[in-house]
Amino acid sequence: MNIDWKKTFVKVIMLFTVCQLSIYSTDLKVYASSEEFPEGMTQEEKEQMLTEMYEDIEADVGYSDISTEDSSSMTDEEFQKLLEESLPSDEELKEIEDYAGEQVVNIASYKTSYDKNKKLYRYTFSKGGSILTSVPNGGYTNYAVALVPEDDAQIMYVTLNGEPVTQLPDEEGAYLFRDVGDYEFWVCGAKGSSLGIICGSFKITDVSVPVRTSFVWSPEGYLLKGYKQDGEYHLSYESKYTELKQDGMYELFYEPKADLKNVLPDYSITLIRDTTPPNVEFIGEVRNGKFEGEIRYELAESDTELSIYYNGQPAISESHVLATAGNYMVLASDKTGNTRTYTFTIVRRGYIPWKAVGIVSGFLLIIAIVIALRARKNMSVKQNFYK
Repeated sequence: MNIDWKKTFVKVIMLFTVCQLSIYSTDLKVYASSEEFPEGMTQEEKEQMLTEMYEDIEADVGYSDISTEDSSSMTDEEFQKLLEESLPSDEELKEIEDYAGEQVVNIASYKTSYDKNKKLYRYTFSKGGSILTSVPNGGYTNYAVALVPEDDAQIMYVTLNGEPVTQLPDEEGAYLFRDVGDYEFWVCGAKGSSLGIICGSFKITDVSVPVRTSFVWSPEGYLLKGYKQDGEYHLSYESKYTELKQDGMYELFYEPKADLKNVLPDYSITLIRDTTPPNVEFIGEVRNGKFEGEIRYELAESDTELSIYYNGQPAISESHVLATAGNYMVLASDKTGNTRTYTFTIVRRGYIPWKAVGIVSGFLLIIAIVIALRARKNMSVKQNFYK
């Protein structure tokens, strides 16, 4: 049996387009059921808004105008070009993969408790198995975190800052994490992931290493009670999150939700927020907006890292002195991730700008021409006098 591969390809492309539209349609239905419409909109206005969104999506995705009959008459070069233009990109394939993965994940129902003897939080599946952790789900800590599966529960995977963690568990299947960063983990119950999984997260911070965070969400099962900013206590009017508006040291205090008051202990964390870029002081003679001769630079904070570029090329100065004439860019960064960029030019000492040289040379040339013309005129007068 002969197969017309071109016709088959066009059908696959059309199927992909329909699937893509289906994904967007599902996202719009989720959006329509949410409360993200502007306040005061009528139902008719909401429907009109969604209709326009659908039209925009159809315009972006587009439908193939090529029929199977047209594709049969294509040359190999035309067909190859169609193939390259029509296949989904890597980003589109990733979106479809993520979307499909989300549809098959079964989030398990579980019970939250606290083991006072082990001082660990316990999340227990409704159909068997549990996971113990030393920090509440979604919480921060300045210490190492333990994940301990119980009753045949299994840790499926753990990521640190989005990358899989490769360390192996101990003999009991427990993990101990020490590295600073954002962690996520998936755990399945005693009878496998078909009964559902628990998705969890936590953050390990170093109290000596500031963060740039603006919002801190309350951990699962907790509400924000209040916080200290640089030692001054403030009551919180928002229990679900904390907004860190200024740099400084924060202590956040949480209390269990009403139904968990007799189950969970109080919980608190300490964070230092720093969003101020590091400062570098440059000392030297400045003339016409440029450094003349050599300059010395000093760091306001000892942990500042510098990247120096001279005329676009990486450079190093162990003596903290820059003396070679040219254009410089200095990038200063701190351990928090704040950065500041400096650009400047160094010229040789006694250097006269080309512009000034041109002006002076032109002026001298004019004077020389005037003197020459006057001398010639005087010579002509003397010649007439002796005739």
